Amino acid sequence: MATTAEVFSLLIWLSLNTWLVSFLAIGYLLLLFVVAYWGQKQTSAQWLSRPWVYSLSLGVSCTSWAFYGTVGQAATTGAWLAPIYIGSILCFVLAWPILLRILRITKQQNLTSIADFIACRYDRSPKIAATVTLVALLGTIPYIALQLRAISKSFDLLTGTYRSGLSTTFVVTLVLIIFSILFGARQVAANKQNQGLVLAIAFSSVVKLFALTAIGIFATFFVFNGLGDLFSQTENLPNYQPVNNTYFALSQAILGVITIFILPQQYHMLMIENHQQKELNMARWLYPLYLILINLFILPIALAGQSLFPGGSVSADTYVITIPLFFQQAWLGGLAFIGGLAAATSMVIVATIVLSTMVTTEIVNPLLLHYNSYINTQKKQLSGLLLNIRRIAIALLLLFSFGFERIINQQSHLATIGLLSFVLLSQLAPLVVGALYWRRATSRAAFIGLIVGSICWFYTLLLPSLLPNTLWLSNGLFGISWLKPYALFGIDFLDHISHGLFFSLLANTCCFIVLSLLGHRSVGETLQAELFINKQQLAVEQNLSSKDLYHLLQRFVNNPDVLQLIAIHSGSDHPT
Repeated sequence: MATTAEVFSLLIWLSLNTWLVSFLAIGYLLLLFVVAYWGQKQTSAQWLSRPWVYSLSLGVSCTSWAFYGTVGQAATTGAWLAPIYIGSILCFVLAWPILLRILRITKQQNLTSIADFIACRYDRSPKIAATVTLVALLGTIPYIALQLRAISKSFDLLTGTYRSGLSTTFVVTLVLIIFSILFGARQVAANKQNQGLVLAIAFSSVVKLFALTAIGIFATFFVFNGLGDLFSQTENLPNYQPVNNTYFALSQAILGVITIFILPQQYHMLMIENHQQKELNMARWLYPLYLILINLFILPIALAGQSLFPGGSVSADTYVITIPLFFQQAWLGGLAFIGGLAAATSMVIVATIVLSTMVTTEIVNPLLLHYNSYINTQKKQLSGLLLNIRRIAIALLLLFSFGFERIINQQSHLATIGLLSFVLLSQLAPLVVGALYWRRATSRAAFIGLIVGSICWFYTLLLPSLLPNTLWLSNGLFGISWLKPYALFGIDFLDHISHGLFFSLLANTCCFIVLSLLGHRSVGETLQAELFINKQQLAVEQNLSSKDLYHLLQRFVNNPDVLQLIAIHSGSDHPT
């Protein structure tokens, strides 16, 4: 068995030329752009005849964490299929009515994003739309940072540069800014479908599946003599003992269920890019099949890496690249890099396009509408202004993600950042479920629940990750032991992710339910609830009080005129 020094020296000998790898990366991105351009030229009839493309585009959920990180997780747990994918598969197969209802409402109400969906149910509240957008930004920036690091680290590993990562990551960020703008910031309409983008993402799904399968076949049948030989050699390793955590697995499965329809980019690909229900019906089976196929060789690759590099001499997250390089298969190492690049860039491109649209629609547009005089003088240039704002938002989003990657660079926490992001984004789940199934849910309760849940996430997960060596982490806030971020109220038997997920969702849901029960629904909330909950759009009879009429008229008429109209109608000076 090779020593650590021999392994790393061999990796350096087999490193590919930096310019060659750079040209491969840029060539792949250019090919992706050509595929997108060709897809945009397809007619509607041609598009509708290929619903499987839509199913493949949902593979955007398989990011660099799926390509590299799940191998590392499998090396630790010995699990063939990560719990998060089990949750996603169960959601698609069993929670089918939820997805169909979300699709129906999205199309009927002409919605543009997950923020628009949630705000539409809660009285079309701009405050909720803006808050959901900010939560989506905070939750997605760390996940984009994970993609940036995965690309730069795999590039440095393949080229043998082993730099600090600053120059590589920054160059990757700049390149992705350019390609994200080219892919998605060319039209103003937020709800207009981008057929080219869907085809490009579907193509990248095929690329990463092919790359991971090729590496798995090589590790299983060329390095070892099949699965039997691989398992037998792994069993003989003296220090290899899989670690299983039931609570952690359950938390991942829950996140897998939730994030299918909560992640901004996943909602966009599922709902906005959907042409007809037939596509979603096919995706119900094809997407879970894709998840199973892309995970088929995850455990064999992990076990092969454990046998080849015992004792943690090589990070398990890099087995996908280090195994081909170790056996002098530079072409396979290059294919692994392209597969990881496909996994990371597809997520980054879709996420930045979607989030920039959300920022423009839910935050910038309301601010512009507030200044009517500016809009009246800039009507002709307004579409160009919105496009430029969207492009600036894409650039800032990627630069913020780069900054986050730099901030956390000195700490080894980036491997869990994906799950941290998912926990924050899962705070949208109570609002979505309440929107679909509970008439009494109010916008005030939804807003407060989302804020409280996000604060709990910040306290129990993000702050401890950024400040791991502080005294309050071990002693509790103000020295109060039951306020320890990782052991609130003395509950210390959960892992950090499960603990943060449990308390943040508990606080969020409790606030949402209690405040809704104690509150009073406005006319707008009542009407929107019927739009979401009634399968048939029936006329809803409402007994409006003077107060309801007052709040309704306030949307369209100045306050003194409203009071005058109410006084004439009811014979009183103020609404009651």
